[in-house]
Amino acid sequence: MHDPGSRSDCIMNQVTHYVAFKEHCVKCGKQEPKANGVLIFDEVKVACQLLWNSRSNALMGLAMTSKDQTSLNDIYKLLKDSDDSKQTSYVLQFLWWDLTSEYDIVGPYFTSSSTVDAKFVMSCVFETIRLFQFHKLKTSLVVCDGASSNISAIKACHGFHGAYSINEELNDKYMVEPWMINPFNPPQKLFWLICPSHQLKNMINALFSSKEGGTKEFRRGDGVSFGWQTITDLYKQELARVDQGCTRMVPRLKEAHCLRDAWTKLNVHPAKIMQQEQVLTELYAYIHQTPPPPPKMLLQHLKL
Repeated sequence: MHDPGSRSDCIMNQVTHYVAFKEHCVKCGKQEPKANGVLIFDEVKVACQLLWNSRSNALMGLAMTSKDQTSLNDIYKLLKDSDDSKQTSYVLQFLWWDLTSEYDIVGPYFTSSSTVDAKFVMSCVFETIRLFQFHKLKTSLVVCDGASSNISAIKACHGFHGAYSINEELNDKYMVEPWMINPFNPPQKLFWLICPSHQLKNMINALFSSKEGGTKEFRRGDGVSFGWQTITDLYKQELARVDQGCTRMVPRLKEAHCLRDAWTKLNVHPAKIMQQEQVLTELYAYIHQTPPPPPKMLLQHLKL
């Protein structure tokens, strides 16, 4: 465990192992890794029950009232208004992954006592790129999720800020390239990429909002509704196969993936399962076997 920040010693040991790995690849007759990789970072919220001091970088204990679990008073600490301690609320973690060998190095982490903003993200990203470049590890790609602070940081790196314009003219000032010159390794380009897995998770969560009593409704151009009910029916069909002693066509689909509690919505893995080939194949077969409900306008016409 190392201290937060872009300290050289936080990755020095891992870099030593990476150099040995490169030499081993050459001895085995394999292509030598080029030390050119992608930098991945993500924001993690610290559990509210944990008290972590951002200045001393030490765990202070668990947050609880004086009446709760009095037997644990030895790890209970009351934060007074006069106390200069700053509780860590968010941690920004970095990972460097070699594009030519799939070798990864756990990078530095940065703590914040408040919500992570674009300035904080920019400073951490460039400090980390500089750190890896110092150890002769080049960075060609930066991957992050589509959080507003990350998007703002990407825009700011191109010299822009604010909402994107809907103007499609060529002179639109917000039509920026998805890359910039790496300031620590010019003229190499540094590309930005929004994590596809997070985009997929957001799409699945939006589709889940179309459940019965949900906040969204999806309709085709001809007025036929579609949405989460199809996923639910697909899972019921899987249970019917099990009752009949047949093999499930989508063995990785679980009830929790259909009910989607708060943890499932945050987890990327269930969203990937929703996009696996077996699910898409079964959805295709289900849609063609089950006639879609008539458009709402037609239902209203029939009632009249």
